[in-house]
Order: sequence, then C-alpha cells, then structure tokens
Amino acid sequence: RLAMQKDRLKFFLPETAHELRMVGNKLHNCVGSYAERALAGKCTIAVMTDDEGKLLVCIEVADGEIRQAKLNQNRPVAKNPELNAAVIEWAKEAKLKINTCDIDTGSGKNELRNAI
Repeated sequence: RLAMQKDRLKFFLPETAHELRMVGNKLHNCVGSYAERALAGKCTIAVMTDDEGKLLVCIEVADGEIRQAKLNQNRPVAKNPELNAAVIEWAKEAKLKINTCDIDTGSGKNELRNAI
C-alpha cells in the first residue's frame, strides 16, 4: 500500500540492505543504518523518486505513522514545498498519520521547531 506512482513521482520500498545503503549514499544520510530494523519489520523505509529515477525523499514509517521525511543531506521535506505537498498527498492515500516536524502540514505545529 506504500508503493505507488503519483504523476511524475514514484514511491517505492527498498527491499535489501544494499538498496538502503545506496539510498543513504545518494541522499547523504544514515538510512543505510536502518537496514536491520527495516528488514526486521520494526519500520519501513519508503523512497520518492522523480520520473527519471532521481532520489528525492527518504521517509521512515512505523506503526502507521511517518516518523521522518528527509531530503538530501537530512534536510526536512518541509524545505521543498512541492515535495512536501507530494508526501502529504501520498500519506493521505496510504492512510498514514504524520508524526514528524519534517513535514509542514500547515497546522502551525512545526513553526516553533523550524524556528529553532
């Protein structure tokens, strides 16, 4: 239910530790270290790419909630309004709760965290 195509964006789930390490290397983050937890089913890592396969966003999901949503170099997806909106739309369609200040939901909840 998490893997889907939305217009020019694709959401997919890396299936191996090697794929997670590759995503981490390309996005310059530590998602590769999540391999053991992801493969044990403690969390799910979803990745968003554009229509050319360029990695754009890395998303951690656990217990039906988005816990993290990161752009390149661990920047929150809220820093890119277009991708932020796409993640929100994906979350709604996948019936996920957003439980992170990485995503700007427009509720004002992350204003203080973004100001720090």
